[in-house]
Amino acid sequence: MQHYAARRYREAIHEFRLSIAALPSADVWFNIGRAHEQLGESALAVEHYRLYLRDRVDAPDAAEVQQRIAELERRADQQRPASSRARQEAAGALAVEVSERGASVLLDGRSLGRSPMQRVLRVEPGRHRLEATRPDHIAFRAEVEVQPGSLSAAYVQLRPLAGPRQAETERAWTWIVAAASAGALLASGGLGLAALDRRDAGDLRDARRLAVASDALLGTGLGLAIGAALLYFVEGAPDESWPAPAR
Repeated sequence: MQHYAARRYREAIHEFRLSIAALPSADVWFNIGRAHEQLGESALAVEHYRLYLRDRVDAPDAAEVQQRIAELERRADQQRPASSRARQEAAGALAVEVSERGASVLLDGRSLGRSPMQRVLRVEPGRHRLEATRPDHIAFRAEVEVQPGSLSAAYVQLRPLAGPRQAETERAWTWIVAAASAGALLASGGLGLAALDRRDAGDLRDARRLAVASDALLGTGLGLAIGAALLYFVEGAPDESWPAPAR
């Protein structure tokens, strides 16, 4: 009411709406209607006066409000052609580009279809809520500012739910080859010890055979270790299809 008394009608309407959200009241609908009437917005004033009469069924000033509604409706009919031309001249334009095809795009909760968007949208100037969703992607939500009489552009960057860091940890073949390398090296060590035991026992023939097998497994284990190291970097390379981070 302080905003209204100071003729800050937009601020008053905002506060009245917050009040309605917290505690519905017919009198607040009436106050919103008065504020719109002071701003010259006859159609909105009529809308809120009707809400007042709907919720205040026993309104003592019902006849007066009905008469006011009729007068404002006549005024709104006269204002409509001029206001329509003014809105068209002052309207802004918005172009939306989406990084992924097949995404569902919404503006202020209204569906615009699926990407790619091949049209420029005529919208009211001001802030608008832009949303885009696609299966297996992180939902995009942002506010865009549209200036009157100018073209604004919005770029929607959709990112998959599975990021590149997760891909880096998925090195299945790396760990398989590394495990095989470890097994070969352990077996080589075991055969080497067995060859020493056979040599100490005087069985040089078996000792030589076991030593050859140990050397073969040692070479295999070392080769597998090199292969695992190479696979570690190959499997950890970033996916080229992942979009580069915005700068």
